[in-house]
Amino acid sequence: MAIYLGVIIIIMIYSLFGNVNKNSNTKKCYLIVCFGLLTVVAMLRKYTIGTDLNLFYAPTFEQIKYLDFSNLFEVEFEGGYVLINKIISLFCGDVQGLIVLTSCFIIPVYGVFIYKNSEKVEISTMLFVLLRIYFMTLNIIRQEIAVAIILIAYEYIKQHKNLKAIILILLATSMHTSAIICLALIPLYKIKFTRKTFLVLLIIAIIMMLVGNQIIMLFTNVFSSFGLSNRRGYENYFEIDRYGGQKVNIISIYTVAIAGLFFIIGYIVLIFNKRTNLKKNQDNNDFLVYLSYIYFIVTVLTLKIAIVNRLSYYVLPFTLILIPRVLSNIKKRINKTLLFVILFGIMFFTCIYILVYYADELYGIVPYEFFWK
Repeated sequence: MAIYLGVIIIIMIYSLFGNVNKNSNTKKCYLIVCFGLLTVVAMLRKYTIGTDLNLFYAPTFEQIKYLDFSNLFEVEFEGGYVLINKIISLFCGDVQGLIVLTSCFIIPVYGVFIYKNSEKVEISTMLFVLLRIYFMTLNIIRQEIAVAIILIAYEYIKQHKNLKAIILILLATSMHTSAIICLALIPLYKIKFTRKTFLVLLIIAIIMMLVGNQIIMLFTNVFSSFGLSNRRGYENYFEIDRYGGQKVNIISIYTVAIAGLFFIIGYIVLIFNKRTNLKKNQDNNDFLVYLSYIYFIVTVLTLKIAIVNRLSYYVLPFTLILIPRVLSNIKKRINKTLLFVILFGIMFFTCIYILVYYADELYGIVPYEFFWK
């Protein structure tokens, strides 16, 4: 656990006192140091660090490396992910090769995403750690590969190069079937956030609360019938939840509350102000507020339907852009400082609390061990 606390403290100190946003070079240096440190910690971890890595991905890698290419699709994971495992096993027969290569892909992609999209890279980096996205990258590596590919696709969505974006989203789907829902990001990017769309999403959320399990099981059956997903691997989500066997506890309440707060401040600052007095080159504000609203809805739905939580991983990274955007558009320094201190104070102490008391239960990442031990 000490290694995570040390990394968090180093990033917080560098972020607060490093004069990070002086110019593009200081930003690049900051991101290389921070995400380089995070990547090294991830690369050097033992395969037992991360519940899903230990229980599913490491054993699957050992299975795949002995299979011929003709038999690969007997493995109950998406084809793209299975193929990547096989290719890695040809060059490195140890599961550590998988850990090193996936860490070197997933985490730097987040760093590049922040560099290209954030007004305040230090705020985004702190959020990456304090929202525990980093902890997820150590655990659910298959879906985090998909998320990283979606973040790359986002650059093409911004440029309205939809064909390239679609190809990348389909590639992400070959890693984790749930990524197919990210096709909705393409039309969503062009839609203004209005009361009508707010109500439409709210109605969809209510329907999901009422009959969501049945709808998701239907889609899971359809995908599995075409060999696009492992139905057995998803069934557990309908029987157990990811919060220690309780539907509502301090962690789930905090997650809903922080998601709701992100949406409220994003809406007030970026939308309610009638889009006036905002900085230039911020034409995706509606898109960011949409995703913060969807993230809030998903966190609420997760209290009833655990599998929905998987969808939040695709929209959560965009809060890394939203919050710096909000802070950069608050004119009064005292208001900006007050919001920062309250918001990040809450997230910092909550992150430490979860790391100390729940990190093993939620992510399986403590105690940390180096791979050579």
